[in-house]
Amino acid sequence: MNYIDSSGHNYGNPDTVQWQKKPFADVPLTDEQMDIFNRSYSPDWECRYYPIKFADYHYLIRSGFWVCKFLYSKGDDGLYHISEFYSNPDKNEGFTRMFEIFRDGYFNPPLFSFKDFAERYRKAIYEFDSINRP
Repeated sequence: MNYIDSSGHNYGNPDTVQWQKKPFADVPLTDEQMDIFNRSYSPDWECRYYPIKFADYHYLIRSGFWVCKFLYSKGDDGLYHISEFYSNPDKNEGFTRMFEIFRDGYFNPPLFSFKDFAERYRKAIYEFDSINRP
């Protein structure tokens, strides 16, 4: 099944990508934050990456290319947690780009304040960096 955005651009089928499972750190979202995240935003020259929800997964897209995919699942604590993360080997980007989207994306209202993001996700960023250190 192909993904076609609201402007009629056909991005193709994400299942044709040879996704590679990658390490990740959790970025929990509340119900309100998940609603904002699911509504996404329109990309432009300054913010070319944007998230979409298609079938069960969320994806990051840039200029018509599937960058990464990830699965959010609601936990017993009432928050949504990342349970799977995959990167497109042709794009060689992924989790760090997702952090940028959470922080800088054109969500309306903003998904996080800068202070909230820094305080709440410092641990996740540290965990991710320690996973990926040689």
